[in-house]
Amino acid sequence: MSHNDFIRLRDQFFADVDPSAVRRMERQREENKAAYHRMLDENKIARLKAKQEKEGELSGKNKKDFDRLTERLKGQGVDVDSIEPDEHAGAAGKRKKKKDEDVQQVASVMTAAMMIASSSLRPAWV
Repeated sequence: MSHNDFIRLRDQFFADVDPSAVRRMERQREENKAAYHRMLDENKIARLKAKQEKEGELSGKNKKDFDRLTERLKGQGVDVDSIEPDEHAGAAGKRKKKKDEDVQQVASVMTAAMMIASSSLRPAWV
């Protein structure tokens, strides 16, 4: 393969893989990772705030976590005071809440089915 053919093929297939594109992609990946961890920290702060409202004062480990996360988020420029207390912040709380709703729905369907089965009304064709 001649050098000119090699250059043409490289430009055709690998034009978007120059060093600046690779650095841009790595920088974007790091930003996404930082945003994800910031979201996790904000969710934990929201859960701890809800727990603090419910119980009054946080226990030793929870207080340490709250202080550590507050400092970390303030260092990242997040206004911790604007985070609302939410007992079900994050995916784990939503899954549990959804599971509870599913169980209630199944229970209501089962109750209705049992009521129909135990009723004295029978269709004429039975």
